[in-house]
Amino acid sequence: MKNFIFIINILIYFIIIFSIYIVFQKGIEESFKRFFRFTNRRKKKAPLYEYIRKVIISIYDVFDERELETKIFNFYSKTISIFAVVFIVFLRYSLMGKSTLQAISSSLLIAIVCSLIPYGILLNRLLMTQSDSSRDATIIVTTLLNQYRIYNFNMVSAIDATILALDESVITRRYIMRLSMRIKEYRSEAELIKILDEFSFAVNTNWIRMLSDAIFFGINSKIDVTLSLNGIVKQIKLIDDIQSTGKRLNNEGFAMAKYLAPIMFIIMLWVSIKMMGMKIDEILFKQINGQGLIFLYLMIGLGLASYVVEYLYKHRKFDF
Repeated sequence: MKNFIFIINILIYFIIIFSIYIVFQKGIEESFKRFFRFTNRRKKKAPLYEYIRKVIISIYDVFDERELETKIFNFYSKTISIFAVVFIVFLRYSLMGKSTLQAISSSLLIAIVCSLIPYGILLNRLLMTQSDSSRDATIIVTTLLNQYRIYNFNMVSAIDATILALDESVITRRYIMRLSMRIKEYRSEAELIKILDEFSFAVNTNWIRMLSDAIFFGINSKIDVTLSLNGIVKQIKLIDDIQSTGKRLNNEGFAMAKYLAPIMFIIMLWVSIKMMGMKIDEILFKQINGQGLIFLYLMIGLGLASYVVEYLYKHRKFDF
């Protein structure tokens, strides 16, 4: 009963605080933004800020720096708000049955875990986006190579033409658009390296890093990188053929497992009834009791695990 009341009180606290946030959302967010602008004015190059910045650029279709800054500060405000609310609520009830040190420690641990939820959501979206965008390898590199030849080995013009040639459904197109905007404004080699680092981070594969290196030398050193781009295309085609073969074989394996499992179960029932003299109700009883129940849980667990592995395999990054 006490645990039930504890949960109800926590829910009431969350509802009250969430209602206050909804009513005063704009004012609270503006206050957070002003606070973070003040504290980060000289710390904008902090590793955490730069990392979150690259993650948000990869996930969202953001080109305006002020909009990007707003999204970063919103992420900070959500993380801090969740931490503060969870810590206060759990500390309030932990002090009733624990010592002060234990209450603070346990509340702090729970608050830290809960405050990582926004980052977990962000990281999940990043990984899914990187997985989807990695499949643009062939169309991105081949289109850039063709435009590079058409525009007489001018990399900046080739990038602009690539944007126009690509369909809007291509995820990597927006990364190239941002790249195109920024390479026209860079002032030093270090700044160009930073711009290309953001570009390669969005996909985070070996082929995008090799492409970034080719773009760097094509812009900074003005050298002909046709050979390099051709090499990337050949590698992509080779890996595509290997992965296509592997995918076909794995699909056949998963299909065999899906269709053979029910057939094997029916054969097992037939063998049990005809050769061992068992009845169907007896078989089913043993399936859901004692060791049978343990094996049932094991089969369900392994079945779910196989579907998870299949999903992860099918959605892995396209890379070499």
